[in-house]
Amino acid sequence: MLKGSTPAGMHRSIMVDECMYYLGLQDDSIHCRNDSSIRALPETRIDTLDLIIAIDCTLGYGGHSLEILKRISLKPGSQLISLDQDVVEMKRTELRLKNEYLTKFALNINHQSTGKYDDPALFQAYNLNFANLLSLMQLKNLTGKVDCILADLGYSSMQIDNPDRGFSYKLNGTLDMRMNATDTSVLSAYDYTTKVNASALSSILLEYGDEPLHHEIAKRIKMVTPRTTLKLRQCVQDVYNHYNVNRNMKEDVTTALARTMQAIRIEVNDEMSSLDSLLESIPLLLKPGERVVA
Repeated sequence: MLKGSTPAGMHRSIMVDECMYYLGLQDDSIHCRNDSSIRALPETRIDTLDLIIAIDCTLGYGGHSLEILKRISLKPGSQLISLDQDVVEMKRTELRLKNEYLTKFALNINHQSTGKYDDPALFQAYNLNFANLLSLMQLKNLTGKVDCILADLGYSSMQIDNPDRGFSYKLNGTLDMRMNATDTSVLSAYDYTTKVNASALSSILLEYGDEPLHHEIAKRIKMVTPRTTLKLRQCVQDVYNHYNVNRNMKEDVTTALARTMQAIRIEVNDEMSSLDSLLESIPLLLKPGERVVA
């Protein structure tokens, strides 16, 4: 297996025990793999609740959602509401979950962003950006009734390893970077960098990437108008080769590439606005004193 690749079936959800523990869904005896650096919680709520309403803001491969389901499925009337804006990966996750868990869990996965919002099924998944979480929960009459929220922010290894998505500078692909590649209302990274002026692009590279050569990289991108990830990589390399800011050029260019692509991805997907909406909705969704893990 090539380094950095994530073939089907090999994806590992991160920090599962820790997430379940801080969500209040883990057995106290496990104590996060006995990690003494992790502060113990006063109690594990799963044993004290008749039913549990949980939210997974980023379904992704489904690993965290399945761990939550294993715990709350023993509580009749419990619900897990999972969201993901990536319809491409969501359909793959739907197929995997149905093949592996159809007989164990009641599945209702909706990848058209419309449908029956008052569904009380154990597991419900919606093709929605978590910026729309509050509206969804209002339609379901579940505001102020949620016991725990998980938000595994960022993008996934499946998205990175698919060159067609345009998230990685290591693989040649169309410069897209949209979390929902089917949403024609959102500009791709190529369309964005083509339409925006150099000054605005420079500001984005600084604000979301802390890129020291933001002016120079923005000007180079505007001059070249790269359509692919490797063309974008070449733009950054050209700038750093020209300025030769210090001796360790390989490390500098790699870091600059990561900063540049991060900044463009955040802007294309309006990630900061979505995060603001999520943070504002959390106090309206949770029961008093309940938990969010991000």
